[in-house]
Amino acid sequence: MADVPGATGGGLVPVSADELHGLAIAIKREGGGLTVPMPFVREIFLIECRIAGTTHVEDIDQKTLNAQVDYMLAHGINYFDTSPVYCMGRSERATGIALSRHPRASYFLATKLSNFNAKFWPLAKSMEMFEDSLKNLQTDYIDFYLMHAIGNGGMETFAKRYLENGALDWLLEERKAGRIRNLGFSFHGDPKVFEWCMEHHDRYHWDFCQIQMNYVDWR
Repeated sequence: MADVPGATGGGLVPVSADELHGLAIAIKREGGGLTVPMPFVREIFLIECRIAGTTHVEDIDQKTLNAQVDYMLAHGINYFDTSPVYCMGRSERATGIALSRHPRASYFLATKLSNFNAKFWPLAKSMEMFEDSLKNLQTDYIDFYLMHAIGNGGMETFAKRYLENGALDWLLEERKAGRIRNLGFSFHGDPKVFEWCMEHHDRYHWDFCQIQMNYVDWR
């Protein structure tokens, strides 16, 4: 039985092939490949550099990552979550290499507008980050695009990252154009930001959101 490395907390833990296969069956039983909680997808399955067999960013094992992606797709796992900032900026490129070897319609791809640093708050810089994601992931559209970790810094920071610079309006245009298929956000921090998003749902029509839920606790 082959083991697939996974990551929770700060270290490596074994995730057996049988466990992955069992999860795939459970997902299919629920009627699709998107019912698995997103934190489980991220922490156990794929994108953090640790899961490619290393805890060192500079040592991402592309061959191992490719094999993991092949295994997951063959066993019903088809949702992959990454970000421009994961693995010190190397996650998207490694993910793109692994996934581009498969038909684009065979998987769902999620990444984020991770404009935490103030230098990325100008709209042009956020747009550049989005274009870089498309290039690194070797795709012309993103299935699930998230405003990353809203709530950190409260409403003031949220406004600077997405409202005052026109970034959220621009994201709506990208969704309309089809380069973003589903627009949402991941949430950490000040609940007032989450409440603001809920109060403005009629305007923005969020397609999904990613909240803090640990699969191990949920299970």
